[in-house]
Amino acid sequence: MKTTRRATASEQLALLKFPLGRQLYALRRIDEALVASGDALLRARVARALRLGEEARELELQWRGHVRAREHGKEARELDIELDRALSALHGFLKSTIKGFGEGTPQGEAGKQLLARLFPQGLRKLIHLPFVAEESMVRHLLQRARTEPALRAAVRELGGEPLLERVTEAHARYALALGRRAANGPTFPQVRLARREAQERLCEIQFLVFAELLRGGHGEAETAALWKAFDEVASQNQAIRRYRRRRSRVPDVDPETGARIDVDADDDAPGEEPQEPGAPAAHPIAQPIAPPADQDGAGAA
Repeated sequence: MKTTRRATASEQLALLKFPLGRQLYALRRIDEALVASGDALLRARVARALRLGEEARELELQWRGHVRAREHGKEARELDIELDRALSALHGFLKSTIKGFGEGTPQGEAGKQLLARLFPQGLRKLIHLPFVAEESMVRHLLQRARTEPALRAAVRELGGEPLLERVTEAHARYALALGRRAANGPTFPQVRLARREAQERLCEIQFLVFAELLRGGHGEAETAALWKAFDEVASQNQAIRRYRRRRSRVPDVDPETGARIDVDADDDAPGEEPQEPGAPAAHPIAQPIAPPADQDGAGAA
């Protein structure tokens, strides 16, 4: 019978970044496994890690709710349309200028310069960004138009001030609407900090369980319970590694059942890489350690 290869201790201890649902699911399975170990101190640490993880997940859910509220409210949708129209008008004006005067003329070259600096990725990509990301990009666009002398001169030369002013006014109303809703909920930096603290507690539990295995001197039932607890995190870590090797987004799981949960792709802040490794280095190991003979490892999907 073919058995699943157990990951090395270094692989199992070098934890990747766990979504909060996966953290909580693993910690609850660890707590169940440790009942047979009789280690009250370790279970107390797991209980504290669970409380911290649950608080982090509650904060994350609140943040996601406020993101959706401010991005899908009626006011934000209407102002997004207004801003997109203003951007389209400015972009169309620049394209028409280049076409009408020709690329070799002073007006055509000024139009090309403005188009390249204000719409470096084109219009379509800009207006189809998530609301918060679009607001940020337009803010930078307007800052360039106001602060770079060559761009200011090009706008004046082409008579584009009214269109740029229209974008400025639409953006100000749009940013105000998003900011007004965002002020009522947690910020993404708060969520990110809570995620990191919860990850640290998970790493700590895994190290402590492994330290108990290294120390030895336990009975057969206690040793089996410790290995089961250790494998709860290790199997989740292997699953996350498989997703990362495929360059896939790591799905979260239900903390109670372990069932896969598909989170909206725009639930992370703009520019936040949700699956970058967030693990400490592997714990130094004095000597190899073998699991009990009947333990062959498990991999969660």
